[in-house]
Amino acid sequence: MGEIEFDDLDFSESLLGAPAISGDDLVVPVAQLYALRGEPPQNEGPLAGRLVFCGVSVSRRDVREYVGDPRSGQGFKAPYVVEDVDPRPAEDAREFLFEGVQEAPTAWVAWTVRARVFMLELD
Repeated sequence: MGEIEFDDLDFSESLLGAPAISGDDLVVPVAQLYALRGEPPQNEGPLAGRLVFCGVSVSRRDVREYVGDPRSGQGFKAPYVVEDVDPRPAEDAREFLFEGVQEAPTAWVAWTVRARVFMLELD
């Protein structure tokens, strides 16, 4: 499939697992991820694997937990923020924004990561 750039990814149906932090690296399990390429964009998914961010200076999740089953239409609990790392300045970092369904607790999450490098490791 070749290397997939972050900007080629469609997170609209993605399932996001719990983040793992090792040093200044952040790894997020992901499933139901789509890669869109070409003109018009062609779907190459769904994909599963890990979002790997190296040199992380910010990892902020805006979390909105579902009330009951997400398909029930009961809405959301009060939103809250999770900072996975203590924010710090990084001149050579890029901002990565993505959204999806967090698996545990079941929630809609909008995630902001500032990191030097992004890689997608596929299963």
